[in-house]
Amino acid sequence: MKAVFMDVDTKETIVPINKDFANGFGIRPRIGNSLLARFLEHMRGKEKVPLFSFAQGAAMLHANGFEVSYSLNEIPGEADLVMFAPAMANHKSEIKKMHEVKERVPGVKVGVMGTFATVRPDVFVEHADFVIAGEPEEALQKIKGKDSIPQGIVKSESLMDLDALPFPKWDIFDYKKFTFKPIIRETPFGFILSQRTCPYGCYYCPYRFGGKYRQKSPERTVEEVEHLVNRYGVKGIMFRDPIFSMSRERAEKIAKLLIEKNLGIKFVIETRLDRLDKELVDLLYEAGVRVIKIGVESADKKMLVRSRRLPIEIQHQEDMIGYCDKKGIKIVAFYIIGLPDDTKDNVLNTIEYAKRINTHGAQFTVCTPYPGTPYFEEVKDLIDDHNLEHYDSFTPVFNHPNLTKDEIYSLKEKAYLSYYIRPKYVLSYIRRSLKA
Repeated sequence: MKAVFMDVDTKETIVPINKDFANGFGIRPRIGNSLLARFLEHMRGKEKVPLFSFAQGAAMLHANGFEVSYSLNEIPGEADLVMFAPAMANHKSEIKKMHEVKERVPGVKVGVMGTFATVRPDVFVEHADFVIAGEPEEALQKIKGKDSIPQGIVKSESLMDLDALPFPKWDIFDYKKFTFKPIIRETPFGFILSQRTCPYGCYYCPYRFGGKYRQKSPERTVEEVEHLVNRYGVKGIMFRDPIFSMSRERAEKIAKLLIEKNLGIKFVIETRLDRLDKELVDLLYEAGVRVIKIGVESADKKMLVRSRRLPIEIQHQEDMIGYCDKKGIKIVAFYIIGLPDDTKDNVLNTIEYAKRINTHGAQFTVCTPYPGTPYFEEVKDLIDDHNLEHYDSFTPVFNHPNLTKDEIYSLKEKAYLSYYIRPKYVLSYIRRSLKA
């Protein structure tokens, strides 16, 4: 039995669609049309981040006796099952590829999985043999041969014991090319997802899908790090968890176990700054943390509260950013343009705040009403762009009450150019890079 996990890259932009971000909805970074904007997009395009669900899905089917492989654009000569996980931004190309697979591979079955397929299975059900709605592992572990391949929309319940999952099978990819440069230099680069969903209530956030919040145990998490080091030779790792230090006790235990194992890896985490303190930062640094991704979103506290995001106390936020910088930990901050009550002045204030705290990296995205989120329900009557491929975190798709689409585009490009093209940032970039 042969199973192929198929990806489709249309090469429409300098930066490929990253299907693993926005919880699998995917993003397509588009900074702007100027030469400087295109240059920044080119720099961003150096990242090589694979689709985690493919590696995990491959491990599930391999355990059931399948010969598993990965294909980018190329239709396999033969296969019993071909799985797709479309991002919103290129799902039409993936649907087209599904039909090509059905036409050219005798007897093949085509399946679709992922967050977009979960919230909008109707988009795919006419084009595939089955669509998995939900985290795919439960459905995939039931496929033990061609006779057990399902039909139609398949409800897949979330597995509660994440420790029971097999380690992702990264060797279906050319894994030695994985990288998160230029933020972190270490390669080969690996990935771990040790948590599922997010316990917070930000109503625009796509990471709330997937049922109850769950975590792997510290012991199983560190065992997976060892597996990446020993099996794949990785030297750097990104934890794909939305809030790595949600449990301080768990984060501390993981750090202490990594220090004890002395694996020599450097890694990236994402978390909230109110889930960090200096003592924990010290421990995480000793364990190998060199990059922390954080959500700032807006400099306006009222805007955050309106979006049901729990604000972080500003003094603590800035203290932690400064402390991490002195330790040699790079901070990458995320900001959102076009939150519900945003005005041009609010966005400009947020851009100025971003420049003032001057983190190593900054990403400015457009607030996007992903299907299935409370935010989508709030603004659905304002949506005037129903091309789902434009839901990419960088394109306005509805009539904002205070900002025109042209203003949003302009503010987004201004945010990137005014942030990255300035002496203070260039000097701090050089300083941090030399310290790494």
